Amino acid sequence: IKKYSLFNKMNDDMLLNEKKDVNNNKEDDKNINHKNVNFLQNDFKGLPKNNIADSIDIVQEKEGHLDFIIIPYYSHVEYCKHLSIISVFHRLSTYGEYKDVIAFVKNINEKYDKVKDKCNEIKNDLITTIKKLENPHDVNNKNEDSNIYNTFEDIDDIYEDDVQDKLEYVYDTIEDADSDNTHPNKKKYHLINRTYKKMMDEYNLKKNKLIQCIKNNEPDFNNIYMDIKNYSTNRFENISCDNINFCNTNGIKNHYIYYIEKEMLAIKSKDLNKDIK
Repeated sequence: IKKYSLFNKMNDDMLLNEKKDVNNNKEDDKNINHKNVNFLQNDFKGLPKNNIADSIDIVQEKEGHLDFIIIPYYSHVEYCKHLSIISVFHRLSTYGEYKDVIAFVKNINEKYDKVKDKCNEIKNDLITTIKKLENPHDVNNKNEDSNIYNTFEDIDDIYEDDVQDKLEYVYDTIEDADSDNTHPNKKKYHLINRTYKKMMDEYNLKKNKLIQCIKNNEPDFNNIYMDIKNYSTNRFENISCDNINFCNTNGIKNHYIYYIEKEMLAIKSKDLNKDIK
């Protein structure tokens, strides 16, 4: 999780990446295995324009650990807010304009948080499952209702005593292929595999549940995005054009909208926090 924290300063709880200061994260960025995250380096061209859920992916790499990556469609929202604030300082904007933008962004943040909160419980449940997968032997990661992990975590204790007396009780679900002649260590290996499969099934179930939740709330996210895009566009016109008709006639408005919708996708993840030159 920590290795893939490329979307810093997004202030987005839907991101499972650990929040870090960009400067402190440069070393992490260097250590990333780019072979498995090539889609992060492809200028977001593969991302659908209006689909949040398809921006979620899982990368399993490095010592069998699961690294959870969310390439956020929300970066549109965050970047548009960023553009709105930056535009205030263009051409010596007044304090009144500054207050207006800050008030607008505050209102957007409140709406944004309400929508994100709808999936928080599901997201946190998924994080718990991911932690179990990464540390299956860690008793602290076991919830009281997670009985399917009991045998997995108790295996070592079972083998400390009379193995033969307890094999039948512990491995009553083992397939016929695991006969009495099978070595205990091999039986233990089979049981661990089965337990891990159950954990993966649980993980996939919860992951799909989160994706579905995001899909269900996608219209709300899109509405917020459109509000910000329109606000940013209007502010761009006001501060950059002495005559709105002149701007529209010369295609400046259309060019700006094109920039918001298209060019933003071409900004690499590591550049999302930089000002537009």
